[in-house]
Amino acid sequence: MYMKCSAFVAAVVLLLVGCVEKKTTISQAVFKDSKVYVDNAPFTGEVWSDDGMTWCLESEAGEMVGFTLYHSNENKALTLSSPDSLKAFSENGVEISLDSFNNAYKSLAQEIPELAGLIKGSKE
Repeated sequence: MYMKCSAFVAAVVLLLVGCVEKKTTISQAVFKDSKVYVDNAPFTGEVWSDDGMTWCLESEAGEMVGFTLYHSNENKALTLSSPDSLKAFSENGVEISLDSFNNAYKSLAQEIPELAGLIKGSKE
């Protein structure tokens, strides 16, 4: 009985450890050929802005699969989970048009081209 219980506890611990999402910051990541690397290996997990609050890029085996830009109140501002799925949100979390977003949140919108430059490989 003790062995079965120990094996079960060990399996649960391994499962939980395996499910822990890896997180890093942009200063720890390298973008090359539209892929993200950490420690010279394709990265799976979340790459956050250095402040840990402005944006988060999701990556699987180095491939970027999602992106979220946040308002200063920590609500989502923009989300992208596929090339055709760009969504914009007000500070209150209400979905708005991209034009409305660009007009209302110019400072956030201005960060996007710089980030796109990083992702396309200018940070090597």
